[in-house]
Formats: sequence, structure tokens, C-alpha cells
Amino acid sequence: MLEVKSLTVGYAKTVAPVIEDVNFSLARGEIGCLLGPSGCGKTTVLRTIAGFEKPRQGSILVNHEVVSDPKRCKPVAQRQIGMVFQDFALFPHLTVAQNIAFGLRHLDTTARAARVEECLALVNLTSHAQNFPHQLSGGQQQRVALARALAPEPEVILFDEPFSSLDTRLREQLAGEIRRLLKQVNTTAIIVTHDHHEAFAIADKIAVLEGGKMHQWGTAYELYHEPSTSFVARFIGEGVFLQAILSEGGFIHTAIGDFNASEAYFCEGSQHRNVGEQLQLLVRPDDILHDDSSPFKALVVNRIFRGAHILYTLELLTETNRDKPVPAQRVLCLAPSHHDHNVGEYFGIRLALEHMMLFPNN
Repeated sequence: MLEVKSLTVGYAKTVAPVIEDVNFSLARGEIGCLLGPSGCGKTTVLRTIAGFEKPRQGSILVNHEVVSDPKRCKPVAQRQIGMVFQDFALFPHLTVAQNIAFGLRHLDTTARAARVEECLALVNLTSHAQNFPHQLSGGQQQRVALARALAPEPEVILFDEPFSSLDTRLREQLAGEIRRLLKQVNTTAIIVTHDHHEAFAIADKIAVLEGGKMHQWGTAYELYHEPSTSFVARFIGEGVFLQAILSEGGFIHTAIGDFNASEAYFCEGSQHRNVGEQLQLLVRPDDILHDDSSPFKALVVNRIFRGAHILYTLELLTETNRDKPVPAQRVLCLAPSHHDHNVGEYFGIRLALEHMMLFPNN
């Protein structure tokens, strides 16, 4: 339904492009996400898909039709693309029903009223049809904006940071609601956000952007467990990098044990390394398991209680003196809260081998 091919956008040929060589595609009914820090180019990609910017190179296709390339740019109103803006952009002088009907002027009165009723029911706002936007909560305003975008039955809907003005709990709730509604009507959508929790909650596929370049396109699972670059590894979820050395016999030597290299996932060309060369081992909080029988003990230097779990910051002991707390590398451990340890205590840990990810020591 949507194809972005080798997309490069820049505002002057003598200036470096804002985004460069971005590629991804979405099938009908799939939800995509453009994820990255501020200034990475994700909003520029969204604006180019919408038709507000023209590509310097590459093309954008909607339902197999080219709508943008360096030679042509189909008008915004003719693209069959809906848009939900960051501030919702509802008309304050129009009722909820009138806001939803705004893009339906091509329909006769009866058909327009029927479509408005259908969209109101879809977002569960039938009883608020005659209210004005200022009489609604933030979550209700978000649903009105979605209903208005869905009303003309677009091929694709674009969301620009749609939850940024809402509190954390409402964000999570609305992300689930919007995903359910989009799946119900089988509409392709793209959401822009800097929050990977939002991306994970709503998207089928996620593009991670940084510095105008796309680092990876994949599912939430792939980004978290199989990051293609160290930037993706750092940006998606909590984690630290430990020193690791390739040793004789195909083993990886680390501060928490020696492991078979065949059990590791090598990223960014780290597999093309020599014996004795240093690498970085990505360790996430759920990769460090609480194990009292393990010979590797760690010192608790901080703890954050999270209800069912406790997030521990652990200091690893050096190999030459495991009996004393010597400053060393630190890892995070997310352990069930019934394993209750205070700062200054030690407990045994081991690494979940299926999650070993190695990166070059850049």
C-alpha cells in the first residue's frame, strides 16, 4: 500500500540532505512507525509522504501509484492520505460531528450524515456529537482527530507525535485503542514518535532513524533482540556494553564468564574479527538472571522497586579478587521482587545465552 524507495530530501543542493536513502514498505492494514530522537528526520519523511515536501531523490508510491519523485509531486488533497496532527488541529468553532464531516463535502447530505454517524460509533463518541472540542478530554479530542482522518476513507493515515501532549497512562491506553481501530478498518498507517514504548505498543514495523539515515527497519522484537547497529541497541530499551575478547577455540571471554561464540549474535560486522581483539557485549536488564548457584557474584550498588520486579544496578567483581568490591564494570538486572536484596549485598548472576549480542569496539 505504501512504498518509500531510496528517499532523499534536502532543501538546497549545496546543503547536506535532511534525510538520505530511506527505504521501507507497508502492506494494506499494516502500521508502521518512524522512531528516533529529535532532529533525526522522521517528521521530514512524514511530510514528504503527505506531499508537503518534494524528494531530491527516490520515490513514494501509494497503492502502486507514484505520488512523489524529483519530477512530480501529486497535490496533497489528491493523495488519499489522512493526517492526524500533533496538536489535533480540531476546529474550535465546530462541533465534533462538524469536525468529522469537514472532509466529506463531496458527499450529499444524507451520505455525509451516515458516514459521520459511522465514524462517531467507531471511536465511541456518538453521545458527544454536538459537543465542541474544548468540552472534551485530551483522549476524546485525539479520537475525534482520528475519526476525522478516517472519514474520507484514505489509503494511508499519518500521525505526527499524536500522544506528545497526553500523560503517560493515557498514551498507553490510546495507543492500544488506535491500533485496534486501525486494524478494525484495515487502514495502513504511519506514526512518528521518539518514544520506543509507543512504537512497540502500536506498530507492526518500525524504522529507527538518526542523523537523517535509517539504521534499521523491523519488528519490535527484531529491534530489541537483533539490533543492526550500536545506535539501535542503545536507543531501544535499557542496557549496557561490557568488554568482550575473542579467545582461542571460538570462545568469548567476559567479566561474567566465557561463552561459545556460536551462541552469540554478531552485529555491524563484528564477526570479522581476530583472536584477542576486543568487542562489546550488549547486556540488557532481562539478560542478567538471578542465580544463587552461579560462581559469578555481583555487588548491588542501586535498586529501583517496580512492583513485580526490582531493577538492580550491579557491579561486577574483578577476576583477580572476587572477595572484595573492586570498581569494575556495571550491568543492570531485572529480577523478580521476591529476590529482595539491599544495596551492599551480593548475589549470583548468569547471562541468558540466547540474548548475546556483540558489536565492534568502536
